[in-house]
Amino acid sequence: MRTRVWRYWLVLGGLAVGGYFLVPSDIWQSNALFDIIGMASVAATVVGVRIHRPSKPIMWYLFAAGYGLWSVGDMGFGFTRYVLEVEPFPSFADGIYLLGYPFLTAFLFVLIRGRTSRRDRAGLRRWHAARLREPIPSRSVLPFSGRRVGGPRLAVSTTS
Repeated sequence: MRTRVWRYWLVLGGLAVGGYFLVPSDIWQSNALFDIIGMASVAATVVGVRIHRPSKPIMWYLFAAGYGLWSVGDMGFGFTRYVLEVEPFPSFADGIYLLGYPFLTAFLFVLIRGRTSRRDRAGLRRWHAARLREPIPSRSVLPFSGRRVGGPRLAVSTTS
């Protein structure tokens, strides 16, 4: 049963997303379906972490938290638009959206840090140092100077 669950989820998710595009976009049902798809994705992420027990579950919980806050922000926007019938800017939903960013940033940090081994970090620092030594102005175009700029790989005349 466990190996077939993803197939059911794929079919149901595909039908839900397809149905979302069939519903007119300016009615509350469209917003509700969008919110259901978002929260179901968060629930599926959490259930998948619990079932498969990855080596870094915190990464996936951070992703679920960030995406969950974005989904709650979508719900807040739908509430103000379809229930309260106002569209304030900024609204409390915008604050909820912003709360999701630290979680998604932390998710990306854990993801990237987990992909880089310690022996690669020294090479990464050397690469950054080499990039900083490269003269950046030699690659820029000075638009109104009337001079030629660039090196042997790039020679651009800024006069027309």
